[in-house]
Amino acid sequence: MTVVYFIVLIAFIVTMIFLLRSIWLKYKEQYMLTNVSDNITDGYLIFTVTGKVTNYNKAILKAFKFNKNDIKNKNIYDIFNGKSFSVEDINKITDACKKIKYSSETIRFDIRNKNDDRIFKIEIKSLVNNDIFLRYVMMCKDVTKTYEMIAELQNNQDMMANREKFATLGQLISRNSSFFEISNFCIIWPITRG
Repeated sequence: MTVVYFIVLIAFIVTMIFLLRSIWLKYKEQYMLTNVSDNITDGYLIFTVTGKVTNYNKAILKAFKFNKNDIKNKNIYDIFNGKSFSVEDINKITDACKKIKYSSETIRFDIRNKNDDRIFKIEIKSLVNNDIFLRYVMMCKDVTKTYEMIAELQNNQDMMANREKFATLGQLISRNSSFFEISNFCIIWPITRG
């Protein structure tokens, strides 16, 4: 009886060791995945077909000035409705989700945060496995600085184009100086004799 009891005890201890090791590996993997996702600069939300947020990273919290309690297990439409996005922008998200539910397509569009006028590039994709819908993934990237840089480049190009026009005009004036004379900053047109 003692030998059987001893064998059962050893089997139980070995089983518990393997069980605890597998649990530790699972949580270690999940911790590493969370750690990696929190270091991604683009914010993301993973949500169900009903809109319940199941996962997110720190970048999304920072981008919209949320805390964990504002977002975890809440409805995405309630989180953003009226606070950060307009009703039209929420409708864009809803329509995109309807279009891509069972496809591998990614829908991209821009949304303006009405609180601080930042512009976000939104990408929505569905997670589907064996034709079974799992979740939606919404990536958010702040592209405000990109748009500002594009506007600045366009402004600089317009200024350069104007400078080229004035330079060309100056060259035309200097080439055709026999047409007229400049005297005391006044243009004197030549008198033509008939």
